[in-house]
Order: sequence, then C-alpha cells, then structure tokens
Amino acid sequence: MSLFVNSCSDDPVGPTPTGTVIGTVVDGTTLEPLYEAFVFVQPNDIAQAQSDAQGVFVLNGVEVGNHTLTVQRDRYQGTETTVSVAEGDTTYVEVELSRRPTTSGLVRGFVYSAFDGEPERNAVVAWLVDGDSVSAAVTDQSGFYELPFVSVGVQNFGVLLPEFRPIVDSAEIVVSEAADLNFTAFNAGRFNRASDRLYGYYSFRNNGADDSYANRDISAMKNLQYTTDRLESAHDAGLFDGTAFAECATGSGDFNMLPLSISFWIQTSSTERQCLFSKFKSTENVGFNVGIDNGQLFAHYNSDTARMFVSEISGGTVNTGSWHHVTATFDVSNGIALWLDGTLVAENMWSDTVSNVSVTSGLPLQIGRPSAGDNSMTNFVGALDDIRMYGRALNASQVQLLYSERLQ
Repeated sequence: MSLFVNSCSDDPVGPTPTGTVIGTVVDGTTLEPLYEAFVFVQPNDIAQAQSDAQGVFVLNGVEVGNHTLTVQRDRYQGTETTVSVAEGDTTYVEVELSRRPTTSGLVRGFVYSAFDGEPERNAVVAWLVDGDSVSAAVTDQSGFYELPFVSVGVQNFGVLLPEFRPIVDSAEIVVSEAADLNFTAFNAGRFNRASDRLYGYYSFRNNGADDSYANRDISAMKNLQYTTDRLESAHDAGLFDGTAFAECATGSGDFNMLPLSISFWIQTSSTERQCLFSKFKSTENVGFNVGIDNGQLFAHYNSDTARMFVSEISGGTVNTGSWHHVTATFDVSNGIALWLDGTLVAENMWSDTVSNVSVTSGLPLQIGRPSAGDNSMTNFVGALDDIRMYGRALNASQVQLLYSERLQ
C-alpha cells in the first residue's frame, strides 16, 4: 500500500520596505527658496509632494531603491535627479531650478496731472497691440503702475482716466529688465475738474454757458456776437463791438476771494483804455479790474479793509490783431502778476500787510465793460475766448500749459 501526502505551505509576502525623501527647492541663481514646486518620484509617480514657503518638501513611503526625482515649477526649467532610498532611512536632497529663457520684460512708472503735477490714482495703463489692450494695470494712490510680461521690442502703452484725454506713448522692452515710462495727463475739459478750483469757464461756443462744473452761467449778455477762434473754429469766440458785454451774477461772490486767477485769449487792435474784466466798486474804491491801455495789459486789486492799495501794473502788448494768451493772478503771498503768451511780463507786491482776502464789491463780474459807475475806461473792442476763473494762483508751469493748448 502506498500513501500519498500532499502538503501545502503558505509563503506570505511582507510589507514593501520604504524610506523618506526630504528636500529643498531653490532658485539656481539667487538660491532663494521656491514655493509651490511640484515634486514626484518615478516610475509611476509613486510619491508626490509640493514645496512650502521655505521651499521644503517631504516624500513619505518611498520604496527602497534608486528612483528618479522630478521637480517642476512655473517659469522654471524642470529637472531630474537620482535618489537612493534605504529602508527606514531619510534621504536629503537639494534641488536647484533654472529660470526658463524669457522673451519678455516689464514696464513701470507713474501717471501725473499736467495741471498741478499731482499723482493720478485709478488710471488704467494698458499694453496696446494694434490698438487693442493685451494687459492692463491700475495706478495706486501714488500714481504708480507696473505691467509685467510685456514682449520685447518697442511697444505702445495707453492711459485712460475719466475726464482726461487718452494718452499713448511707447517704450523699448528688454528681456528680463524694467522699462520706466511716466505719463503726464491733460484734462479733457482743459482743467475743468472741481479739484482744479475752476470757478467758471466761458468758451463762448455760441452761448454763455459755464463749461466748468461750477454752473455759473452768464446771467446777462448784450450785443455779443460770435466769431472764429484762434483754432479757426467758427462761432467759437465772443466778439465785442464796444457795446457788447457779458455779466455773471450767479455765484460771483467766489470771484471776491484770493487767491484768484483769470486766464483768457484775446484778439484786438484797440489803442484805447478798455475794460476786459471788472468787479470794481468805484464809489468805495474796492475790487479788481483787468484791461488794456494803448495796447498794453494792466491789472489792479484794491481792498479798503486790507489796505492792499497796489499801484496799477502793466506790461505786454496785445493789440497786434493776433490771438494772445493772457493770465492775471492775484495772490495773498505774491501780489499781482500778468502773463502774456506764457511769459511773465509784470508783477507787484501788495503795498500793505494782507489781513483780508475779500474784495466784497457786491457787484457781478463784468466781461467786456467796466462795473457800474467806473468811467475810467470804455467797453472792449475785439474778441475773447476760453475765459477761465480759478480760485487759485496759477504758477508758471500751469500758465504755460494753458498757453500751450493753443494748438490742441
């Protein structure tokens, strides 16, 4: 008899031995740590991790043996390295990544107001290609902007800001470098924002409307006609024939206070002493006048309360038959000044200490004729355009900017 015994023994497979890989990812040039680098072990991505803010990553449960460690990050070239993992041990590694070659740079700068040099916040600065916006940035409180990832070469950039004319300028972009490009923004309404303290703006475009935001429209006109302005636009300047005038009573109390500036364009051939602007009460010798005498500009401002008896200042010939730009400024600190075509032609300080800055003549502003009771001059003969009344003393740069708009 034979006996057959069939025996079977199990040979169970134990757990796969593993180890740990700890590493750091850094910039190959600066050696600064790189966060959010993606790290994985091949083959078959048996372990994955992402570097933290210190560039550190940890891979647990990596099988024993030699493995390919792959590290990738946005804007860097990926890299591979071999790591050897022993059972129960920790392998340490440092990985350096090189930046990818770039074909872009950045542009940065500031946006300022042409009128007062102040920074303009919330201006949109855009990179333009064929007139279309590719990317854009918004200026901060200091007027600063920065546009990254702009293609190399000469590129166009535009600025959009409410109430300002669009601006386009160009800059040459160099690989991995910053190009500085500042913008000077011109107000679309020729400095007519409330922040510019424009009390009245009279362009005489077929009417006596106030084109500022102050709503101080001309309240009365007589015999005023319209003529071609300095830019050869028909019916865009006021024509005064010696009987015509315009009067502004609405809110004219603001024209009492210093500082005050009057900016305007004038065309005349007159040789008489004539009034351009008046808020002067002759019976009390208080107020101001701006006019011409034998073709020369003059201005004065008297206040009986402040005893600011200023000798009349004059200078600058305007009776050439051509258009000229004039600005008269009345300032607490600097007295009176007259500007002709962007150049200072006369100035004078107050004759006494300034203790009051109000004219308080109680009369409306007259344009083209003297105030009631003033027989020292006659009505104006000629043309006026773009009259602006500011509650500030314009400085030299601002006067020149207004004058420079003759071609705009």
